Amino acid sequence: MMLLQHSDSDSIQPVIIKCSLLRRLIAVLTAPLVHRVAAVIVPVALLIIVDLALFARGRTEPQAEVESPSLVDVMVELESESEPPATRPTTPLLREYAHTVRHGETLLTLLTQQPLSHNEALAASRAMGTLLDPRRLRPGHELLFRYWEDDPQTIYSIAVRISPERRIEIERSEDGTFDATEIVMPLTPVPVVIRSQIHGSLYGSGMAAGLDPNLLHAMIQLYSFDVDFQRDVRSGDEFAVLFEEYYDEDGNWVRSGAMLAAELVLHDRTLRMYRFNGDEGPDYFDPAGRTVRKTLLRTPIEGARLTSGFGRRDHPILGYSHLHPGLDFAAPIGTPINAAGDGVVEAVRNTSGFGIHVILRHANGFRTLYAHMSSAARGIRTGARVNQGQVIGYVGMSGMTTGPHLHYEVHLNGAPINPASIEFPPGRTLRGDELERFQQNRRQLEHILLGPTHDPTLS
Repeated sequence: MMLLQHSDSDSIQPVIIKCSLLRRLIAVLTAPLVHRVAAVIVPVALLIIVDLALFARGRTEPQAEVESPSLVDVMVELESESEPPATRPTTPLLREYAHTVRHGETLLTLLTQQPLSHNEALAASRAMGTLLDPRRLRPGHELLFRYWEDDPQTIYSIAVRISPERRIEIERSEDGTFDATEIVMPLTPVPVVIRSQIHGSLYGSGMAAGLDPNLLHAMIQLYSFDVDFQRDVRSGDEFAVLFEEYYDEDGNWVRSGAMLAAELVLHDRTLRMYRFNGDEGPDYFDPAGRTVRKTLLRTPIEGARLTSGFGRRDHPILGYSHLHPGLDFAAPIGTPINAAGDGVVEAVRNTSGFGIHVILRHANGFRTLYAHMSSAARGIRTGARVNQGQVIGYVGMSGMTTGPHLHYEVHLNGAPINPASIEFPPGRTLRGDELERFQQNRRQLEHILLGPTHDPTLS
C-alpha cells in the first residue's frame, strides 16, 4: 500500500492508491528466479508511471516529498509479506476409536474388522499373545484403536485394557511389524477409616456403613477365631476398619485395597488386629504380635443363627435325651460353608442321619464334621487339600433334620469338644527384630485408626 498527496482545488487531500498488483505478486516469490525478478520490476515501473502522470497534470502547489522505495526495499517488503504460516507439526495427529468387547467377540474377529490384512491381524494377535492369551479377552474389556489422522487406513496401535491399572499395547514398528508392551498405570493409595455402631448383625451394619463386601468378609472371618457372633455381639457395640482406596492419575476411584487394621469394641472387651508383612509374608496380628488366625474357626459359616449348642438335649425327631456333640446354625439353603482350618478331606458321604456331610482332618489331632449339606463344593473329594476359610459345601436339609441348617462338630483325638469354649492356640507369634518392626508398624496404623489423641501405652 502506498500513500500519495494529490491537490484538488484549494485543499490538499490524501489519496490512497491500493496496489493490488503487489498483493497478487506475492505468490510469485516462490517461483524460479526469473519470475521473481519480473515480480519486482513490474511494481517499480508502476511507481514511475504514477509519478510521470502527476507531473504531466502541471501541479503548481508545493507537494509533500514522497520517498520512493528502492528496489531492495520492495524486495524486502515483498519477502516479509510472503512469510509462510506456522510450520506444520512434524508428528502427525492420531485419531482414536474405542470398543468394548461384547459376548462372542474375539481379538482376531475384532482385528479383521479394522483396516488390516488377514496377515496383519494374525501378526497383531500373535504379538499380544506374548503378554496375554487372546482367549482371555472377556466381555467388558476395552480396546482402543489408533489411526494416523492423515491416513485413516493405517492402524498405528491397539491397546487392550485388562483392568483399571493394566493394559497391553500393540504398536506398529517402522518395518510394519507389531510389538507388544505391558503398561501398568500408577495408582495412589489413600487411607480410609470407617467407624460405626452395630445394630443387628456385624455384616448388616458393615454393609450399611459402606464397607466393601470383600473387606467385610475378611474382617468377620478373622474375628471368627475369637468371637462367637451369636453370643458375644450386642446392639450398640462398635467396629472400625482402616483400609486403603486406590485412585488413578486423573483422581478416579479404581478399587479398595487390603484391610490394614480393625477394631471391635464389645460390651466386655476390645479386640484389635493389624496387618503386617513379616518374614513369612503378610498376616494379621493382635497388639502383642500373635497371629489372630487360630488352628480352627469357631464359626465356619457367616450370617447364620445359632439354634442349638453343645451338650445334652432332647432329640427333636426321636424324642430321647442324648449328647448333642456340636453346634447347629440355621441358614438359608445354599449358604456357603467354610473349612474351619487347613486340612485334608477325610470323607464325603451321604447317610440317613447326617445326610450329605464332609469330614476334614487337621493338624494336632483335630477333625471337623459338616452335616446336612445340600451339596459339597466342586473339587471337594476324599484326599483333597483345603485351606482355612475355603468353601467346602452349602447349607441344606439332607438327612434327618427339621429344617435347613449346618450341624458342625469338632473332635480332638477322637472325642467331641465344644467349639465355642475351647481356646485354640495361635498359629504364629512374632519375636525379636520382627516383633520390633511390627510394633513400629502397629503404632503408625493406630495413629490413623484411633486418631492422634489415642494413647499407645493403653493398647
